Amino acid sequence: MHLDAAAVGVTQVVVAIGIATCFIAVVLAYGRRAPIAGTTAFWLLGLLVQIPFLVPVYSYMYINNPNRSAEAPLYGMIRQYHLLLQERDQPGQRVLTWYATDHRSFTSLASSNLLLTLHNPWVVPGGMPTLGQYERDRLADGRYKYVLLIDSDRALVDRGLDALAEAGVRVELLEEHVWGEPPLTAYALLVQLMRTGDTALSFAPNVMVDTPPPEFTFAMPEALPLGAIALAYDKASITGTAPVRIQTAPQQWAYAAAIPILLDRTPQAKRLVHLRGRVWQGQIGIGILHRKTNTFQVEKFLNPTPTAVDYYIPIPTPEAADDLIIRNTSSSGMPSEMTVELAEILAPAHPIEPWVRLSDIELAYDKAAIERGTLITVTTAAEQWAYAAAIPLHPTGEAQGVMLKLRTLVTRGEIGVEILASDQKHFITEQRYGPAAEPVDILLPMPSPAEGCRLIIRNTAPNATASQVVLESIEMWKLD
Repeated sequence: MHLDAAAVGVTQVVVAIGIATCFIAVVLAYGRRAPIAGTTAFWLLGLLVQIPFLVPVYSYMYINNPNRSAEAPLYGMIRQYHLLLQERDQPGQRVLTWYATDHRSFTSLASSNLLLTLHNPWVVPGGMPTLGQYERDRLADGRYKYVLLIDSDRALVDRGLDALAEAGVRVELLEEHVWGEPPLTAYALLVQLMRTGDTALSFAPNVMVDTPPPEFTFAMPEALPLGAIALAYDKASITGTAPVRIQTAPQQWAYAAAIPILLDRTPQAKRLVHLRGRVWQGQIGIGILHRKTNTFQVEKFLNPTPTAVDYYIPIPTPEAADDLIIRNTSSSGMPSEMTVELAEILAPAHPIEPWVRLSDIELAYDKAAIERGTLITVTTAAEQWAYAAAIPLHPTGEAQGVMLKLRTLVTRGEIGVEILASDQKHFITEQRYGPAAEPVDILLPMPSPAEGCRLIIRNTAPNATASQVVLESIEMWKLD
């Protein structure tokens, strides 16, 4: 009642001053004391304009309007937001607000703090939970101590928190709030960035190195198969094979292509993406995507170069690395172009005692043939999918991180190289290879458990075509 009465009183004051201003304006036009009347009218008009903002009740009168049901909870939310900022936000210890930019209410909230946000507030859609280079640069800046994650959907706040963890950002949870009231409520989670030196990241802000560290000697092209590159947007294009030419759509941030990352997903393992390629025009973003949260662990922007360049990008969290995304990051409104000659994953590793020996190879089908010698030649039967040869696995330790490296040369047809499960009914891993001019190293991760499994060589060529492969050597490696 008191609020309503006060609001009516304010309205009456505004009307009275308006009438007085009009009266003085008439005197100004026709009276003798025009300078005095003009000055008085000027000040009254200024007061008329300021009254709605000088009288706090006016704000309540505006917000309590039943036609503006979202303003009251937003106003309350902003008050709570600034109480938090008053306590936490200090020079050199700033609070970055993080939200989805397509939510206008949270943009209004953040604008009350001059849009001091983790993300770029002008990119829509964007913001939480996506972590790109812009966000990573902010996280690496020692002036920022806190991140406030806020959204009406608690699940999105949790996704944002997961995205920070998966990107290698160490945080401590400090406060959790529910602000506002129906129809506008928000979950707000304040975290403190746990810094080592000047960065909250568990890896350097400069995420690309010129040369790989010396321990990264084990190359795994099958872990980043360029032949499996797929179009990620129908307005982009992919042509050729080794090198592959990618042309993006003209829109900035539009995905163009994806290469699956096939890793053993060992937590805290050291892995490095190695690409050799050339950007011809525009700017290309190379990002390591986690599909579950649809966020980049890391992204590097590549600019045009006169020749092909080797790029080495550390993978912060290998167990959450699903795809290597190639996209357009140019703001020119034009497509960007890149050719990729080589793609592989590098890792530190050391050789171990073989679990598989070429001398143990045995015929798996009487219509196939094995020619033994310094090298072993396997000729398959003409039937597609027919087994040709098998080698039993004899594990001597834990299988996690163990890789079989088989050096082969397919001379005709198409060969499938697979690990057959111990139940002898399904394949755990399978790779296919056609003829090549030079020997190829085939890498197969060992299953767990590996006891009772077999390495199978079979014909995968169609049209009743017999295939042939030369087996040169087998090695076993343990990834560090």
